[in-house]
Amino acid sequence: MARRRRPERKKALELYIKQKGQISLREIADKLGISYGQVRKWKCADKWDDELKKPHRGGQPGNKNAMGHGAPHGNTNAETHGAYTVPRIEKWSTDRRVWLDSLTLNFDNNALDQYKRLKAKELDLEQRIFALGQEDEDTLHLDRLMAMEMPDGGEMKYRTESTAFSRRMQLESELNRVHGRILKLLDSMRNAEMERQRIRLEREKLQFSKQRALGIFNVNENGTDIVPEEDSEEIEIVEL
Repeated sequence: MARRRRPERKKALELYIKQKGQISLREIADKLGISYGQVRKWKCADKWDDELKKPHRGGQPGNKNAMGHGAPHGNTNAETHGAYTVPRIEKWSTDRRVWLDSLTLNFDNNALDQYKRLKAKELDLEQRIFALGQEDEDTLHLDRLMAMEMPDGGEMKYRTESTAFSRRMQLESELNRVHGRILKLLDSMRNAEMERQRIRLEREKLQFSKQRALGIFNVNENGTDIVPEEDSEEIEIVEL
């Protein structure tokens, strides 16, 4: 049966890694209440220096993303495509903020503004797709370039690329979504216009009913309006 390791052994290694090796073995021994010789034995047996070079959770040696008191408010270090980025209205131009303040609940104005934006997006996507269609399908485009500083002072770079074909497929997928939104918006605008017409007809019918009730109009058997008798005038036909 394997002998169970002392919990101090793991804690000693964690202290060494946390301090990036900048702590003496005697300090570790004093913190954990164990002998200096025991800590020295663990360091050799568990190869602490090799463990120190391995990537661990949290900031890596040389990583400067969290210098000071964390990343500054509004930084975009973790942003890739920006689809889920919270808009920073305070950084908007004056014109954009004036436009935002001018928005109302008027359906027609808002729908027309949204329609123009969707058409602009549609045109932009179509232009990008056309440009990629002129390239060879295997042409590579840079998606992301990352660099990480290593403990030994070196630098490791990561590069991700995509072909013109895969990019065009992604853009065409987005174009289809934009087309769907345009059709849905146009359908909402058509329904709103039909509702306005229905309300207008209902008002006209209500007004006509009020006029009939007041005797302004009379209706004969075939449904046509006739003028009340007391208001009618005799028309004399003169033969020429």
